[in-house]
Amino acid sequence: MAGTGTATSELIYEAIVTLMYERGYHDTSLREVARKVGIQVASVYYHFPSKEAMLMEVMSRTTRDLTRRTEAEVAAAGADPVARLTAAVHAHVTFHAERRKEAFLADTELRSLQPEQRTLVAGWRDRYEAAFSAILQQGFESGRFRRIDQRLALNALLGMCNEVAAWYRPSGRLTLDQIASTYADLFLNGVEMQPVVIGPER
Repeated sequence: MAGTGTATSELIYEAIVTLMYERGYHDTSLREVARKVGIQVASVYYHFPSKEAMLMEVMSRTTRDLTRRTEAEVAAAGADPVARLTAAVHAHVTFHAERRKEAFLADTELRSLQPEQRTLVAGWRDRYEAAFSAILQQGFESGRFRRIDQRLALNALLGMCNEVAAWYRPSGRLTLDQIASTYADLFLNGVEMQPVVIGPER
């Protein structure tokens, strides 16, 4: 069982995520966080020394958990680049839907960090995106994917997947697995090499 300090820290984190998601980073105050949790402002400072530290915790936890989920699903998919890319898209889409508030903040509030912290988070993202780049490169080299601009393809893929955090609702028409599968199919239809059909000789 979590101790009181850990439980309070989690309640503060949940309040941070909710308030920043609803109001944005700049319009969220530590006093409002404390009020939502039902504690004194001094208690918030005990767990998070500043508002930027709060945002950095959201960035850190979100990126770490997303990376772990994606790496695990890709590893389980085996060696085939099509299966690996499908798994990576599934992990990315489902994470952004299930933890959409955190994912939305991680994708939109990078600009609110100070330059040093922004550079740190950008480095985490670069390492995460490198896994997708490696899968695309594997597909290019194996002949499974068409040779297209890798950076452009990656930006298109992640941009499309990130948007799920903005509109997904559990009560929607499609299940989350259906959405993830459709996204993977849409992207793969654009990059996967199609078999050459040779017609009958005339």
